Amino acid sequence: MASKEALNINKTNGIALISAIRCDRSEGNPQKGLERLAEWPTFSLPPDLIHEMAECYDAMGETTKAYHSFREANRRSSFDNLDVDRTLVTRYIEKMLVQHQAPEDEPFHPAPALHEPSPMFIVGFTCNGGDELGKMLNHHPSFGALGDLPAMDAARKALEGKDLGPLSQLSNDDIQRAREAYFSVSGRRVPSGHRVIDTSPLNVLSLPLVYRIFPDSCTIRMVRHPVETVFQAFRKLQRVNAISCHLDSMSRCAQLFLATNAMGNHYRDSLGIPMFDVAYEEFKGAPQKYGEGIVQSFGETWSPVPGFEPSTPLDQWHRYRSDLAPWTGELKKLATEMGYPAK
Repeated sequence: MASKEALNINKTNGIALISAIRCDRSEGNPQKGLERLAEWPTFSLPPDLIHEMAECYDAMGETTKAYHSFREANRRSSFDNLDVDRTLVTRYIEKMLVQHQAPEDEPFHPAPALHEPSPMFIVGFTCNGGDELGKMLNHHPSFGALGDLPAMDAARKALEGKDLGPLSQLSNDDIQRAREAYFSVSGRRVPSGHRVIDTSPLNVLSLPLVYRIFPDSCTIRMVRHPVETVFQAFRKLQRVNAISCHLDSMSRCAQLFLATNAMGNHYRDSLGIPMFDVAYEEFKGAPQKYGEGIVQSFGETWSPVPGFEPSTPLDQWHRYRSDLAPWTGELKKLATEMGYPAK
């Protein structure tokens, strides 16, 4: 194969090395991948290769070594941007909670007419299935998945700080300006006239603003076993930014998940913001059924999408139970509250 031939020519070819190790794992030989990595001093390996080491250990069932390798990959990745604002998200949560303790006393004036289909928001937390649902819906001719484009960030910036104040004070011009900023970003990927499927999970923190700008929007919150959600987010190597910097350790990842989930519940229970919870496990068991139900709710017809077959996801966190134990107490309590069986 090309990657292995490239390594024969230049053993320092990092891309080829990663490809070769992944092929080793897919062929059921993760030990060979570790042997390739052993040719280099561990201290010199970049985050991507430490992450491949973790995946090899995982495939071999050596979960403690895998856990520490995932953690080290995240630690090294954090040095890619030491200037990232690591308090941006937590400050935003605090400000939104203070501002939206209860419904505002002053009633909202009606938002101006929207000349595009109202976006659909799929929120929750990273690695909870929102991207999969969005990719499936993206196959429908009337929908378009936004992917990682930060359209709501653009809408917030267009309001120049007013998004953190009383939303009843937003003028029609403010709302139109935020909408224009949103569709300016979404238009890079989703043509005008198509319904935007916005799968940025942490938009859950901005739901009061979402429903002020797009009062007819639909929000689906994907939910998954809390421990599995946090573990999968932790083990995924991500380039550091103001959000992913909270996912580099199980402790910080669990704290952000609990805060995010609590904010979503608060918005629903105290502010009456509508959202529909979809369990990841149930979605995976009948993806076409969920796709059909969502599309039909907008008055559209559904055609089955190839490649999205029913499956039964297997939680992986049980295999790491002892390594994750210090951070799973509150997550397990929440899992019980959500109806997940004790395991």
